[in-house]
Amino acid sequence: MGECTGRFYFYNGELKNCSGFVTSELFEGESVYEVIRVIGMVPLFFEDHFNRLENSVMMIGRKTGISSSGLLDMVRQLILKNDLENGNLKILISFTDYSYEVYIFLVESQYPDSEMYYKGVPAILYYAERRNPTAKIFNHRLRLSIYERLIMEGAYEALLVNRNRFITEGSRSNIFIVFNDTVVTAPDEFVLSGITRQYILNMCTNLHINLELRLVSTEEVQKADAVFLTGTSPHILGINRIDDVRFKVDHPITLRLSEAYREKVSEYIRERGMV
Repeated sequence: MGECTGRFYFYNGELKNCSGFVTSELFEGESVYEVIRVIGMVPLFFEDHFNRLENSVMMIGRKTGISSSGLLDMVRQLILKNDLENGNLKILISFTDYSYEVYIFLVESQYPDSEMYYKGVPAILYYAERRNPTAKIFNHRLRLSIYERLIMEGAYEALLVNRNRFITEGSRSNIFIVFNDTVVTAPDEFVLSGITRQYILNMCTNLHINLELRLVSTEEVQKADAVFLTGTSPHILGINRIDDVRFKVDHPITLRLSEAYREKVSEYIRERGMV
């Protein structure tokens, strides 16, 4: 993902020109981050992202004095300064022994095209476990290793598999697996609970769709009817195959949830209006 793709970014509350941005500084110390999608100049589900950012900070035993209102104000300024109608921005907090630094900047945005939504995307199994899956901690080495495998295999996403051969989550997404009329996804303690994921869980309840929170093995997933991923950029995206096993992309449950989520996004944007 390209870092600081806009003209301006925030560093510790100060607006700066991206020409002076040093990417290597992001990899120093321990970092937590959030990527927020901007649609119609509105930072989508900002409140949820802020709450998860706070939780990530707490999970690594740190504290900050950052307020939701103060951070939102900087995010809005950054959107206006960069004339960002649609795209992604990242909030990253980097901790050293005695202090922390806050970066807010635009990042490269890559969204699935209409054909990907229609036909689905390929995925691979990748045997790896996050050290602290419930906190969004930057792991440059793992990300690079997965990215190289995705390029080699021609896949869109890697499904992480733990030591017991259970699928937990995607490398940059949450995973939902459909068996008949039931949606299955990993319990909260095994994953980074994505913002989109939480909305999907709520929608399953509201739409009276059967939901199970449990792990699915690499053997059991082969018997699934459908698999889809959720995330900030793709929203809900069907997986057409995992390695050599193929799945139905236009499953009725996937389509119902996709439509309900689009309505939720539209409602949020209407309520927030222009920043």
